[in-house]
Amino acid sequence: MEKIRRFLWKNLGITLDRQTLLITGIVVLSFTVAIVFGLLANTTNNSLFRLLFLITIIPGGIIVIGSSYRLIAWNLSDKEGRAEIEREVALGQLNSKEE
Repeated sequence: MEKIRRFLWKNLGITLDRQTLLITGIVVLSFTVAIVFGLLANTTNNSLFRLLFLITIIPGGIIVIGSSYRLIAWNLSDKEGRAEIEREVALGQLNSKEE
């Protein structure tokens, strides 16, 4: 588990805390349900399943697009920029643990 944490932090700037796991779970669930509704819409040709597909894919899409900002900033930054992102993440984790 520690190797996975180091790999994610070193290459993507992602920490495995409760918030990250919760958001990842929401995205995976949203896309899984969207795939099921998409397959049902395709096989039954029912407009209700198309509507449900769109409704279920929206939350996952919004989260993925919104969270890609930090990943892009991490990959495009130099050492000083990554150090600043590390400080922001550390402060965020300390604040969440205090609450």
